[in-house]
Amino acid sequence: PLALIDLVAILPTIIKLSTFLGLFVGSTAATSSIMGGALINLRLLRILRLQRVLTDYETFQKFEMALGQDPSNIKPYQLQLARVVISIFTLLS
Repeated sequence: PLALIDLVAILPTIIKLSTFLGLFVGSTAATSSIMGGALINLRLLRILRLQRVLTDYETFQKFEMALGQDPSNIKPYQLQLARVVISIFTLLS
């Protein structure tokens, strides 16, 4: 189910790109605007899912190790930097 949220959240971008490339002839700017506005909540849900990883250092370290990072290369400042970046993305969305 979480993969479906990701798919639906990026759907407006795919539609805008295909409209730009001329793949959908009948779509209008109003349609893509309504879809983009309605699906912004799903984009925020994706960001909030990432914020769950940033709760404490141990969880962040497990997440980084799952991404293939060496545990000795993970520093506490990286957690703070990730929190700042996610907060900025949340405010911009």
